[in-house]
Amino acid sequence: MIYGMEYSDKQVNIFNIGSKDSIDVIEIADIVTERMGYKDVEYRFTGGVDGGAGWKGDVKFMLLSIDKIKKLGWDPIHNSHQSIKIAVDSLLKAQQGI
Repeated sequence: MIYGMEYSDKQVNIFNIGSKDSIDVIEIADIVTERMGYKDVEYRFTGGVDGGAGWKGDVKFMLLSIDKIKKLGWDPIHNSHQSIKIAVDSLLKAQQGI
């Protein structure tokens, strides 16, 4: 966000900030359980509509376009998997008071 503010020539601008890839909920759950030290976790899915998980209107796949901020020279330094690992590790450290 700061990069967009510093390098944009407009006073007000809207940017999508994200990664170049995507990740699904099972991959996120796998990362979270692995980082928490859990083994042999079994996921249970409830609900689901139209042959899939989620709810009516749920977005099954999303990948934001980051082209606008990339034109200013910004490029993400982490992919989705790395970002989830960093977020989980940070939350676990905060929980432990580290």
